[in-house]
Amino acid sequence: MTEAHRRKKQPDVLRPQLLQSAAQLALEAGLRAVTLDAVASRAGVSKGGLQHHFPSKQALLDALFDEAVDTFSQDVATASEADAEPAGRAARAYIHATLHDAAQAATASYLHLLLALMLTDADTRERWLPRIAEITRPDPLPDAQAAQLMICRLAADGLWLSDLLGNQSMPPSLRAEVLRQLDGMTRGGQQ
Repeated sequence: MTEAHRRKKQPDVLRPQLLQSAAQLALEAGLRAVTLDAVASRAGVSKGGLQHHFPSKQALLDALFDEAVDTFSQDVATASEADAEPAGRAARAYIHATLHDAAQAATASYLHLLLALMLTDADTRERWLPRIAEITRPDPLPDAQAAQLMICRLAADGLWLSDLLGNQSMPPSLRAEVLRQLDGMTRGGQQ
C-alpha cells in the first residue's frame, strides 16, 4: 500500500497542493511539463487522486487560472472596501493588490503562469481576457481623470512585471516613492 493510500483524505488540503504543484512545474519546465502524471508525482498522490479533482490537464489549468483571477479579484475588492476615499478608490485597490507583498505571495506564480500563457497561447488569451478585462476596466469618469487612473494601473502592471522577471534593481526608497506618487495621482494630484 502506498503512502497516498494510507494518508487521511483531505480534499480541501489536496486541491491547493495539486494546483501549486502544477504551477511550479509550469514555471520550472514549461507548460509541456504539466502532465497529470507529473503533477500527481510532484504532489505525492496517485494519478487517480489527481483525476478525482481534475479529470484532464485542461481542467487543471482552468482551475489554476480561476484560482489566480479569483484571488486577485478578491484582493482588489478587499483593498477597495478598506479605502474610505471614493475618488480613485478602484485604481488604488488595483495598485495595492498588484504590488503589495502580502497580496502577491498567494497568486504570484499562478499569475505569472497565466500571463506567460496569455502572451503565447491564443486559446488561453481568448478564454481569460474577458475576466482580466473585468478587473482592469477604466473608471467611468471623464477621459482626463480616467486616463490618469489608467496610467497608475499601467505603471503598477509594469512594476509588477519587472519584479516578476527579476530585472528591477530599484532601491527600496525609490520604490516607496514611486508608490507614493502613484497613490497621489489616484487622488487627483500631479506628482
